[in-house]
Amino acid sequence: LSACLDSLSFADTIIVADDGSSDNSVEIAKRTKAKILPLTATSSFSKKRNQALAAVTTQWTLFIDSDEVVT
Repeated sequence: LSACLDSLSFADTIIVADDGSSDNSVEIAKRTKAKILPLTATSSFSKKRNQALAAVTTQWTLFIDSDEVVT
């Protein structure tokens, strides 16, 4: 997650949508400029994605997984 967030330094806003992770993802995200969005419990991927999208206030949105980086 650290490498992913570091690769997003160009972004005006970073939202980390957390669906109850049990690792240290939230702590890692808090060390950056990212906003943490706790998601409500649901097994539906699309509902989680839409919940995250509803929190976006910028013109452009980029969804990226925590194991990916922008180059």
